[in-house]
Amino acid sequence: MKMHSLHISIPPERGSFDSVVSQIEDYARQHRVPENVIFKLVLTLDELVTNIINYGGLAPDSPPIEIDVSCKPQHITVRLEDSGDEFNPLTAPEPELETPLEKRKKRIGGMGIHIVKTCMEELRYSREDGKNILILTRHFSEEDNAQPKD
Repeated sequence: MKMHSLHISIPPERGSFDSVVSQIEDYARQHRVPENVIFKLVLTLDELVTNIINYGGLAPDSPPIEIDVSCKPQHITVRLEDSGDEFNPLTAPEPELETPLEKRKKRIGGMGIHIVKTCMEELRYSREDGKNILILTRHFSEEDNAQPKD
């Protein structure tokens, strides 16, 4: 099994993530990552990259968004780096899931970060040299290939 990592640079433009989804899926499949974990990984990255592009204060000529994916036995890790405005998604308030939408203090927003926190098991954020760095990890086992795990 190959242990090298996948490195992708994408411009901070809408639609740029769509062009690399198949590379991420192929890399994960080559490393025997279960389909349900691949789905959660792509969903998470799509949400994060979309937020970076839409709310990160990046101009089209800003440095690219860097995505590094690596697999080791029974876990996949992603390092996501951008030069946008400082934002730690781990400190974002949780959405009011138990409150009806019309009665929520904040009716829009927060669900994407909630999805990220739900889909990934380990998340670490740092701000280094003017860049946001988010490390995401999801564990899996061989049984996950046979049965979905939430």
